[in-house]
Amino acid sequence: MTIVWFDPRQARRARRRERPTPRRVAERWAREDAELLAAVGPLVELLAGLQHHKRAITAVRQEVVPRV
Repeated sequence: MTIVWFDPRQARRARRRERPTPRRVAERWAREDAELLAAVGPLVELLAGLQHHKRAITAVRQEVVPRV
């Protein structure tokens, strides 16, 4: 049976190693932003198309019945 002693210095070193660096955080945020844009991009395009369609319908309606 092996006895494992707890060494607080090793624990501190391990904790320091796990702490994310600003560069890692920036990379993770960039990756998450890219994933979010990839997921939401088609929806944004669809909404933009609908907005354009709505404007076109409104323009036609205004030509037919001008608002006073």
